[in-house]
Amino acid sequence: MASPTPESGCRPGRPAHTLAGGGRDGEVTAVARRSPQEKKALSYAKDRRNDYGENDKSSRKNIRRNKRHPNRADRHRSHQVLAAATGPASATASEAAETKLLAKKSMWLTKRWRKYRDAPLADMLTFQLRRRARLGIDAPSTAEARIDRIRGARDRAGWR
Repeated sequence: MASPTPESGCRPGRPAHTLAGGGRDGEVTAVARRSPQEKKALSYAKDRRNDYGENDKSSRKNIRRNKRHPNRADRHRSHQVLAAATGPASATASEAAETKLLAKKSMWLTKRWRKYRDAPLADMLTFQLRRRARLGIDAPSTAEARIDRIRGARDRAGWR
């Protein structure tokens, strides 16, 4: 481990590779540090929150459940149709079962549930602040000042 040189800008006693990013051809380049205001602006723009109205932790279970349900319904229906066609093998019974299976589209295609992405943090906060002002929890002027601050931070970050 080589100790950093004074030109690299690293603190003494810290390896240069932990504080600086690798450049081309192995050269050590300084990492651009962000101010707290820049970090906050990027957080407003990039962080996302669940706006579906349910607990965000329950989405892990509900997404799997909603993908599982149509497949289970299709298997159940096909099992019922094929169970009706049991007995001695006959061409008419097998054709009738096949046409009945093909007659109805899969639940996966007809009643398909789809995920959609979460909302940006800035949008969620502006909605929350406007709601508080509408209900009389906060003063409308205070809420608008806070919304302007969020908008300004997002504009400084270069998002939307």
